[in-house]
Amino acid sequence: MFHLTVLVIALASTVHGVRKNCYDCSSGFLKCGNGRTENITEANKGDIGLTMCDGPCFIRGDISGFGYRGCSDKISKHLGLQIKPSGCLTPGGDAAYTIEKICYCNTEKCNGVTLGDLDNFRPLHNNTGLMGTKCFDCTSDFHACSDGSTASISPSQERLIAHNRCQRPCFVRTDKSGKSFRGCTDDINYYKDLVISNSGCYNPTGDAGNSIQRICFCTSDSCNRASMIDLQ
Repeated sequence: MFHLTVLVIALASTVHGVRKNCYDCSSGFLKCGNGRTENITEANKGDIGLTMCDGPCFIRGDISGFGYRGCSDKISKHLGLQIKPSGCLTPGGDAAYTIEKICYCNTEKCNGVTLGDLDNFRPLHNNTGLMGTKCFDCTSDFHACSDGSTASISPSQERLIAHNRCQRPCFVRTDKSGKSFRGCTDDINYYKDLVISNSGCYNPTGDAGNSIQRICFCTSDSCNRASMIDLQ
């Protein structure tokens, strides 16, 4: 029974992550800093509230100009906001009407810094000479994303769709399920035999080919707004 209890606790820890304290405040409290360009100073850290968190801590900048620091466990689910262990994103969906940018981190009191400090915006590891790219991140289940096989994202819908920072090329792909996806190739490295290039399209084989019908790549900001016809 003892061994079973230990196993259950270990599994729960894996699912929820390591508990940590996150700073919990808004820029309405001057000592919090605005999060965009101001961190919490050493002198002010003792005056800022903390909250215990299973998920990542966050810093967010809202369209209103306010900044917030807190725990991702408490972000309202109706926002449809993507939670990630670290790094930053520009939200899509309902969240885009409120949040301009949000960054995550996963260590004790890590969200006392600025958005820029948490932004893992690093150079692409290819020969294009471009810096890390913003890629649209959505599926054809979301109407604003459109069917990537034949249609591009309408300029009027771009604001509704999430962006991710990407160290490698963006992609548009169609799966054998019939769905299409737009995203960052950093996030599909679980396909070990997927050949990633800086441009063009191909039909994968092997393990990747069991799921993916066709995939196209590009390496400029928001380039995967285009259809696969435009990218081939």
